Amino acid sequence: ETTGARALCKLLHRMERNPVGRAILQDRPLITSETLPMSSLRAMPAGSLGAAYGRFLERHGFDPDGRSPVRFVDDLDLAYVMLRYRQVHDLWH
Repeated sequence: ETTGARALCKLLHRMERNPVGRAILQDRPLITSETLPMSSLRAMPAGSLGAAYGRFLERHGFDPDGRSPVRFVDDLDLAYVMLRYRQVHDLWH
């Protein structure tokens, strides 16, 4: 977070140039246990991203609310990009 200012700026600019990225920046969705409760993830169809994400969280004992808050980024857009990066990190596994 403290050493990635250039990378965060690049991510923000890529998101701004993409229609989906712009929508995410505008809506600022979050991945939390409130927005994606485990009961909903367990109910997802087998083979879906949601079901796989739920299994991954359970297998590794992860909690989507367990990510550290963004503390050292003052710009609100860049802080959201950092938060989003942390929240989607487990989806890439």
